[in-house]
This record gives sequence, structure tokens and C-alpha cells, in this order.
Amino acid sequence: MKKARERAQERVATDGGGAPLRQPLPGLEGLRDRLPSAPEEPPAETPNAAPPAARGSTSSVYGRSPRIVVRRERKGHGGKSATRIEGVVGSTIEIEHALREIKRALGCGATRDGADIVVQGAQGERVVAFLEAHGARKVVVGS
Repeated sequence: MKKARERAQERVATDGGGAPLRQPLPGLEGLRDRLPSAPEEPPAETPNAAPPAARGSTSSVYGRSPRIVVRRERKGHGGKSATRIEGVVGSTIEIEHALREIKRALGCGATRDGADIVVQGAQGERVVAFLEAHGARKVVVGS
């Protein structure tokens, strides 16, 4: 208990009578000329290049499926429209990751219903564009 009280009584002098502050920054100014130059930047990719998933690779969840069906439905959603994405092939973790990608890209809510993904609202055109941009082989629009 006594040690804690002694520590609490140690104070830093603020009246300017202590040692002057050391300033390391002026010394660094002279070292600037000795620094190595910056490495060259790698060449920038062309802006028209397709994303890796759209180049026909089957590594994405969307590219593995031979056909993805996008349909609009209202039944079972309290009278609200919803867009169902059927035919996404992948493990549960991969489908959950795809679900998060879709939610972020479209800016709307979505949930997983078995192997299907249900997106809130009539987002058919936007979902089709997203799937095609991410490497889906064939996207069929249902009713």
C-alpha cells in the first residue's frame, strides 16, 4: 500500500526547470539524402480486363454450376417480392460466402434457403448482371 502511494506522489516538473526536450527530427533531415530511391511500380493492369472469375474459370461457386436459375416470387414472403437464385453449387461455407458477396454488391438483404439464395426485392436484372460478371456459365431467368 505504501509503494502505491509513493508512486502516486512522483510528479513530473512542469515549470521548465527540468532537462530540455531532445528533438530528433532536425537530425533526420540530414539523413534524407542517403535514403534509397523508391522501387519502381509494377505496370498497371488494363482497365478493360475481365475479372478472373469471368474468364471461364470454374473456381468460383457461380462458374461450377452448368445453369443458375433466377426467379421472382412472392409466395411465402408476406406479399413482398423476393428473387430466388437456384443452382449454385458449393459447400455450405462457399454458399455463405457467395451470399455475403451478393448482399454487399447489391446492397440489399439476402438469406440462404437450403442450397438456394433468396434476395429481398425484385432484383432479377441486377442479380443476373452480378452472376454473369462473376463467371456464371448460363443464367436462366424464370418467372
